[in-house]
Amino acid sequence: MILYDPHCDDNIFTPLSYYFGKRNGLKKYEYIKDALDERNGVKIYISYKNSSLPQVILNKVPPLLMKFIVMVEVFFWSKLNKIDRSCFIDSFSGQDVFCFGYKKFSRLTHEEVQKAKSFSIHLTHYHTYGYNTVYLEPNVNLLYDSDVSLCTYFKTKFIGYKRDIIVMPFYVKDRFFSVDIEGKKESVAVSGTYHDINANSYDFGIYNRSRVTLHPIRHEIANRNSFDNMFKVHLGLYVNPNGLATLIKRFKGYGQKEYFSFDIAGFYASCKFSLVAGEGTGVVAIGALESLAAGCIPFLMTSEAKGLGLPPDAYVLYNDLDELIKLVKVDFTASPLYLRTVALNFNFENSKLRFEQYIDSVR
Repeated sequence: MILYDPHCDDNIFTPLSYYFGKRNGLKKYEYIKDALDERNGVKIYISYKNSSLPQVILNKVPPLLMKFIVMVEVFFWSKLNKIDRSCFIDSFSGQDVFCFGYKKFSRLTHEEVQKAKSFSIHLTHYHTYGYNTVYLEPNVNLLYDSDVSLCTYFKTKFIGYKRDIIVMPFYVKDRFFSVDIEGKKESVAVSGTYHDINANSYDFGIYNRSRVTLHPIRHEIANRNSFDNMFKVHLGLYVNPNGLATLIKRFKGYGQKEYFSFDIAGFYASCKFSLVAGEGTGVVAIGALESLAAGCIPFLMTSEAKGLGLPPDAYVLYNDLDELIKLVKVDFTASPLYLRTVALNFNFENSKLRFEQYIDSVR
């Protein structure tokens, strides 16, 4: 399976822009590299249409310069990630291709997708995608962290898509499985970042309190004046530069946010429940499964749980925040060790196995 433009994001490798910005790539799908390494090795196709550079910079780049910029970027990116030049190919005609849609989906063409035997698109950050009917090509498979096919927002972005969404989630890192889970308290760990955007500056169609936000539940919690003491809230406001001048001004503070320095594994390990509310896109948040590995009972919406294969006694379903507050008072018990065992399905090795099975299914 060929990786399409993997230099643009931190899903598998560290982008060059992260290196200069002193950020650590999350590499939530790094198991894909290992799965490919154990098959025929990693093969990479570069389209020269996409870059890891912030969009506010790319908007200023003339098209004729784009290919040169990407060539230079990929040269240093391959050195940074220790990728041999033999991994790069010039064509994927008749091959199986895998692409994370973020930063790439809007520029995919029917012509290039049709060249592939199969073209797999992982929908990470799909709220940023412009409308592009390539997803209707018969050889396209859509993958995501959970099955959001019944979510209204998904239906408005992928009109007419009738096939199944293949569930291919991020993996949970080892530290969440090793943290001490003894001595939990009757409390709810609330974590994550959220957006608070004026619709006049950027509008991707997900709202709370007349503000644009990717995580409406988190936004609502952050804006309530008071909250039940059972809820231990650790939320961070995500601020994204919306102009070149703003980006330059903030460059010195471009490194990892304070939120990511927090001992999140220990935080989850101290609480009985977790509320790491997913996106308005319907997808599950990585923190929900990380908290499961730390022995928490996660609160999930239907689209967040759909397709994950979680047993019904390992999480609590809710529809809105007011219902969730009532559910906290209900007696719901599950052994932290049992919950950790359930979460093993999302560790590195099992995630790699899941992807290997997917490779076999599209051959």
